[in-house]
This record gives sequence, structure tokens and C-alpha cells, in this order.
Amino acid sequence: MGPAETALRELAQAVRQTYVPLRGNIKASLCLCGEAPGDQEEKEGKAFAGPSGRLLMDMCREAGLNPSDYWITNIFKIRPPNNDLSRISEIGIPEDCHYMTLLEELYEHKPSIIVAVGGTAGAYLCPSTVDHRTGNCSVEKWRGSLLRSSKLNWEHYVVIAPHPAYVLRVWGEKSIATFCLARAAEELDYYRNHSLRLQPLPSYSIITNPTTQAACDWISDCIDQPNPVSFDIELKGKRIGTKNYYFGPDMFALAKSPWESMCIPFFYDDDDIGTAKIWKLLDKLLSTQYIIGQNEIGFDAQWMRRLGFSPCVERWINTMVLHHTLWIEQPHGLHFLGMQYSRHPYWKDDGKLWNPKESLGDNKARYNALDTLGTYEICIRELEELSERNGSLVKIMDEESHYINHRALLYLGWGIA
Repeated sequence: MGPAETALRELAQAVRQTYVPLRGNIKASLCLCGEAPGDQEEKEGKAFAGPSGRLLMDMCREAGLNPSDYWITNIFKIRPPNNDLSRISEIGIPEDCHYMTLLEELYEHKPSIIVAVGGTAGAYLCPSTVDHRTGNCSVEKWRGSLLRSSKLNWEHYVVIAPHPAYVLRVWGEKSIATFCLARAAEELDYYRNHSLRLQPLPSYSIITNPTTQAACDWISDCIDQPNPVSFDIELKGKRIGTKNYYFGPDMFALAKSPWESMCIPFFYDDDDIGTAKIWKLLDKLLSTQYIIGQNEIGFDAQWMRRLGFSPCVERWINTMVLHHTLWIEQPHGLHFLGMQYSRHPYWKDDGKLWNPKESLGDNKARYNALDTLGTYEICIRELEELSERNGSLVKIMDEESHYINHRALLYLGWGIA
């Protein structure tokens, strides 16, 4: 027992409150960190002993975790009045005492993987996940991501998961919470099987602001390669009041693989000839190569046709359609697919970091490239999953892709015969 825990226990005794300690296998490399004890936990003096705890244990088992694989703690060791965390200060114990005790536990046992169970734990361990508008951790955005805490000085990952109390209210979140725990279990397995070393995060080769010649060479390589190419555009726009007004695409990214991508401007102001070459090559690429995209029928294809390009959408592979086939009950946005199929942390807010005064902001260009890299990896994983579930589904999707994409364009008003 360290000095911070000793002090907090004494303060709890002084104000006649029950101190609820950590429990589980403290030698394990996985820690589940929740928020605060509830009524049942207070009565039993054991973390996660109530309905939320029983659900958490069930989800851990479904995720492939045994009780010996982890230990459990909470940020706050004392039950707040009426289970309301906003009233924790009414107990009469400074919040810093709880934070110091948690850090003392973490530094003593040094877990390599920490599951932040709920937004309170996520916000404390990873402040960058806090939405500045609400002041709360954006669990929906960051759940399942492999993060690192600036408060800890050893190699580790923090995985944010929905709190089981929330899952009890919104039962549809159970599969997502279980997936987050399964991701932690996968990282734990890798850690154990690789001499207690964490699996590195994916590394990428991203090129932004290329010369026109470099851009032409890249597109030519994409045309010639046997594998599909991931394609994505970004729009130039302006926010007026509460509405966004878009003037058209100003950049696009092409990924040759899940690891390498280039972001290219649609217009080079100082090189009209080079711009024309890029457009000509891009048109050939979009009309002849297999293209991977997310919602490309409802977005990218429309804008490209408005610019005069001739995308052959019958050869485009739609990750959103694939996900509807695999997981009809789940969200189908790219941020969710990225969480489900990629180990790269949530990146969909990165596009908001660019400076609109720049002609081609590096942050926006990198964001554009990350979309293509993420979509490429997602597509590969989805096709693998289709094959694992039932190989005939892949054949059906391939045979019907022309019909699906053709009818989608007719519906959107292109009038293609």
C-alpha cells in the first residue's frame, strides 16, 4: 500500500465513507479502469460488483479474457452521492487524492494495456479525447482506438470502451463494447507472444504537395499496378453561419496499398500544362482501374462527373456497401469502420486542423491521404471477412456490383443507360 492510498483510506474513514480498492490479478498486464463504485460495490467493498460489473465480466469472457488476465480499479474509490460523479466533491475529499491514488496503482503495477471503461476514465488518462464543446470524452469517436496517456512513462496502450452502465441503458452498444475489450485481448496476446513487447502502431508513407511530374508518375503507377487503388477527394468550402457551402474538390488522394498514399491538388496555379496532364491521367485511372472508396457513389463519383471525369463505377468497390452486407445493424461511417478494421487511432477529426488560408494545408492533405489508407485496409479486411463467413458471398457481390452501382447512379439522377 502506497502513501497516496494510505492517505485516501484515512480521509475516507474520517468522513465515514467506504473505500473500495482494486481487485483481481495485480500481476496481469491488463487493467480495467472504471469510474466510481456504486451502491452494490460500496456494500461489498469490491469494484464492479453490481449489475454493471457482472455485465463487464460477461463481456470480458465473450472477448476471450479470463479473470486471471486483468485487474480492476476505479478512478474514484468512494461512491459519490446518489451515484452522481458531478457531486463527488460533496464527500469532502479533494479529487486530486483519487487521481494520485490511481496513478500510484498504475505506476506500481505498470499494466501494458489499460481499458478506460467509460468517458471519465478516458478523459483523465487521455485528455486529447475530450470534446472542447462538451468538456467530456468523445467515447463514440475514440472507442477501440489504441492511445497513449501522457501521464504514464512506460510503453502502454489505452483502449477506451463504453461503460457497462451505459450498455445496460443502450443494449445495442454491447457488441461494440465487447469489440473494444476484444481489441485489448488481441493486443495482450501479441504482447505475451512477442517477448512482452507491444505491437507497434501501423506506419505509413504519405506524400503531400508533390510536383506535377511526381503526381503524374504516381497516377501512372496506379494505372499500371495489378491491385486496386483507393481514391478520395476533399472539398473546398466555407462555413457561413450554421451552414457549409462547398465550391468543389480541391485535392484528391490515391493509395497504392494500405501503407502508401499521395495527396495531389486538383489545380496547380503555376502549371496549367501539368494540371491538364494530371486530369487526363486521373480520368484514365478512374475509368479503367478498380477503385476502392467509401460512399463513392453518393459523393466522389458525383463530384468527379461534375468536373467532366468519366468514372467507371462498375469497377469501384464500396466499403460502405460491404459493411451493410456484413454488419447491417452497426453504423457504417468511415470512423466506425476505421475503429472496427484498423489499428490506426481515430483520425476523422484531423481534417479540422488545417488552416483554410493555406492553398493546400498539410493537415488537410494528410487527412485526405489517411482516408484512402484507412479505406484500403478496411476493404481488405471486409473481403477477408466475407470469404470467411461464406465464400459465395464474394462471388455474389462481384456479379452484382455492376447492377448495384448502375442503379445507384440512376437513382442519383445521372440518367446512365
